[in-house]
Amino acid sequence: MKYGLYIVAGLLAVGACQSKPAHNMDSGINADSALQEQILLEDNLRGTAFEDLNIDNKRLFIRYNQPVEGYAVTGVCFPLAGYDRDREHEFVGKAILHFESEDNHFDIYNEYFSDSTLYYVNEQSFVDGQVLHLDYLPKKADEYLGYNTPFFFQDVDFDGEKELLVNNWRCGIRHSNHYEVYKIEDRKARLVTVPPFDEMDDSMTRFDSIQQTIRLVEGSAVEAYERTYQKKCRQTMQGSQVVSEPYWELAGARYFYNDDYKEYVRQGDSLRLVRETKGGYDDFWKEE
Repeated sequence: MKYGLYIVAGLLAVGACQSKPAHNMDSGINADSALQEQILLEDNLRGTAFEDLNIDNKRLFIRYNQPVEGYAVTGVCFPLAGYDRDREHEFVGKAILHFESEDNHFDIYNEYFSDSTLYYVNEQSFVDGQVLHLDYLPKKADEYLGYNTPFFFQDVDFDGEKELLVNNWRCGIRHSNHYEVYKIEDRKARLVTVPPFDEMDDSMTRFDSIQQTIRLVEGSAVEAYERTYQKKCRQTMQGSQVVSEPYWELAGARYFYNDDYKEYVRQGDSLRLVRETKGGYDDFWKEE
């Protein structure tokens, strides 16, 4: 998908958030409605939440300057007018992100899209039909989940293949980011909707590639829980062939409410209570 994008905006790294980015803006772009129509007609986006948006809504169009894992990435964004902002010109909106490589292309609906510069640094109002070229900010090499990047590729299920993770900006626990995980298979992006991949955020998700476990933690000073999922393998049939397929099992859980603390481990088809104390908060959070 080729778009005529002519406006350049410098995307600063988060470490330079106190500096002003240079935005060169031009609202006189006439191809916006055609671009929106082309994206909205993609089969995998029919019936999304965009049905309640019409052509008159304010739109921001983005092209990332650098390819990401071999994909050229563009997007159309609809700012959320009622978003509770800390700064006047923070940008958060619904978006359709278009990924295109030499041999594949697909679209992703991002309910809460933002970008570190658009959110933390931007100091100008956006106009309808504005198009920006942005530098892509990758996640840090030692991170599983990238806080400041709007999307990234990372192997989160330990199969040696990278999944696409899309950032729902500040929608996780205590304004952390929540991530949707997509498997790229058969030239399509398939949303993974099973635990633990449907509840990942960057504040309380822990990965262990050696033990092949993912821990999900959520809570406060009054109540909290942790669930540990482990990758397993089982045999099944495909036609006349016996094949192995991976799956994720809830291997253990911990929970506290007020003074009560409980810890469970899996035994067969059951979760067995192995520890119960009145340590509450201290027993739970000392292991984090």
